[in-house]
Amino acid sequence: MLHVDIEKMIIKRPVDIVSREIDSVAVDAMKSIKEYMIDNGDVDDHPEKNHSRCAIISPCRYSFVNGEPSVDDKDRINYFPEDTLEFDKYRLRLNYDYGGEELFFIKDISLGEAMSIAATYWQNTFIYKDAKGCREICSKPFISANGDCYEISDVVNEYLVFDEMYFRIDDFARILASKVKTCEIFGSDIGNAYPPKEDYDLYYFSRPYPLNPSIPNYGNLQSYKYLIHQEVKNENR
Repeated sequence: MLHVDIEKMIIKRPVDIVSREIDSVAVDAMKSIKEYMIDNGDVDDHPEKNHSRCAIISPCRYSFVNGEPSVDDKDRINYFPEDTLEFDKYRLRLNYDYGGEELFFIKDISLGEAMSIAATYWQNTFIYKDAKGCREICSKPFISANGDCYEISDVVNEYLVFDEMYFRIDDFARILASKVKTCEIFGSDIGNAYPPKEDYDLYYFSRPYPLNPSIPNYGNLQSYKYLIHQEVKNENR
């Protein structure tokens, strides 16, 4: 697949990020994410439609500054696609007042594979969805801000997603915002627990592509950054 070939270049070539208004590329990506999130597994064995398994995993360990990842996190973000080439995925970013987190939505991945990837990137938790439901799972033992202790495979949070009529992208954004952030556990800027994320922005990044399609192996790659959802407490709650 072309996007796999392009992803192999990411850690070797710079990617220019350009902001863009919502278009068909972003709409199709969000439609696909919703399809996976609401599938209840009724057709899990159908060869042409297996949308009941997916995971959301972050490669980041540190807090963002001014809405941008640190140098260490940028390296992890760049290496993540190389470590997950066999999976189709979407790159997302959640920015909020006290930091942010890059996340990858990964299609058709087993629970064991998701656990292994999350542990490799030293994540405290990851989000996994299958026919059994959507839940946040511990992949590295930690103690939460309120003193709860979690061990590997413990369920940290559960989410109701099997509702095609009412499940929206803002519901998806709130799931991401509620996820336990590794940088919160080990962060030092604002202690070990950040305030609740009531205001935040969710972005989708298109797959990188050559700036000059006629010379695909030369120069920087480019990716579009789309603002998918903006949560403002005073307006939405």
